Amino acid sequence: SRDQVKTEMHWLAEQGAVTVADVGPVLVATLTERGQDIAAGRARVPGIKRPGA
Repeated sequence: SRDQVKTEMHWLAEQGAVTVADVGPVLVATLTERGQDIAAGRARVPGIKRPGA
């Protein structure tokens, strides 16, 4: 559901993986440098699956 996606996006923002902005009715997420490190497997965050795992 949309509420579940919004909750997950805000959780990722709390972890420093993305920034989140409300732009009208749309929620915009932008990957941070830390998020890039997590996605590349250079950083670990409990609750975020590692690439290739």
